[in-house]
Amino acid sequence: MKCFKSPDPLFCGSIHHIFYTCNFRVDNNVMLDSLKVEEFYFDFKNGNHQGLNDYFFSINWDTIFNDSDINIMVSEFYNILNFGIQCFVHQKRYKTSSFPPYFSTELRRLVFLKKSKHKKYQLSNDEIDYHEFTILRAQCKRLSQECYRNYLATLNENLTSNPKNFWKFVNKKRASNIVPREMFLDNSIATDDQQIVDLFATHFSAVYSNANTTSPEKSFSQINIDCPVISLAEVFDKLGALPNKLMIGPDGIPNILLKNCRYVLSQPLCKLFNLSLISGTFPDIWKEGYISPIFKSGSTDDVRNYCSVSIVSSIPNF
Repeated sequence: MKCFKSPDPLFCGSIHHIFYTCNFRVDNNVMLDSLKVEEFYFDFKNGNHQGLNDYFFSINWDTIFNDSDINIMVSEFYNILNFGIQCFVHQKRYKTSSFPPYFSTELRRLVFLKKSKHKKYQLSNDEIDYHEFTILRAQCKRLSQECYRNYLATLNENLTSNPKNFWKFVNKKRASNIVPREMFLDNSIATDDQQIVDLFATHFSAVYSNANTTSPEKSFSQINIDCPVISLAEVFDKLGALPNKLMIGPDGIPNILLKNCRYVLSQPLCKLFNLSLISGTFPDIWKEGYISPIFKSGSTDDVRNYCSVSIVSSIPNF
């Protein structure tokens, strides 16, 4: 450990109170468990959708469309949605299980009981305790094999109707499907998360061009195109056709909320869409999306061996 006088203290010191800075090395593996934090998510599936509808119905939506800037109006729209979510959708803590997905409730109970008996045997060193432990161990082994066979049979039966579960099973069987901790692009090397993201951004941006290809002779102001109008019925039908997905995009709004609140949200969304078309401005928040790198072939630490896929975008992309 190194200790020295702090060059930038948080508070004013004195001759009797001197501030020091200490640097010491720690083992990351030892600190890992103590640095775990609890993460929460909004339980949209079991949210109070009736309360959300009542709240959104009480909003005078016309008051948020008085501004001339479409970005400000869209931002206010999201402020209202997020406030409603805070009030009517409960948060739950993420839970991770150490058991494989095919473990049944009975098998988990037996595993806990087996561990308890084994611990008791270690303390007592009694043959009776060991005998009870071996019986539970054999039961766990037989039931585990049975659960695994049933799990594979279910995957096989539902392969056509629900292929997502099959690919989850395949991905868990792979040695690793995680982006390496150190990657490179040409002569640039990235060793942390932000640097790796920047390398992917540089690589994926190669398919876009920032050059202004519009010549003065063919400016957009000289093109006469009738502005289309999106009807309220079109927005309502599109919201009703959304799948009941809970995955959220950068806007933080899942499909299930838009679908369940479509009777109220269709009107403000329709207004925002048409204002965006009339003004010729696509709101900034609707341009955002989650991009996932998909490995193709070759070396996994070479950024060029990945392609980009947009996983989740904001709400207008329905």
